[in-house]
Amino acid sequence: MKVEYAPEAEDDLAEALELIAKHNPLAAANLADRITQLVDRLAAGDFDGPEVELTSRERVRSWPVSPFRIY
Repeated sequence: MKVEYAPEAEDDLAEALELIAKHNPLAAANLADRITQLVDRLAAGDFDGPEVELTSRERVRSWPVSPFRIY
């Protein structure tokens, strides 16, 4: 399956990784790898993750990739 990120998601991720890389390039690379691994797992159909309720009362699944959470 081909994964496509929304432009906003690409921008947010790039900005976060750039900020982290200024202080710790290895941590930024590790975070990018962990996010890629999760996205690959989701693309393979493994959607098992905890449900959370948003402020809109909508229930969605989310996956922690510290310090972030992927919805």
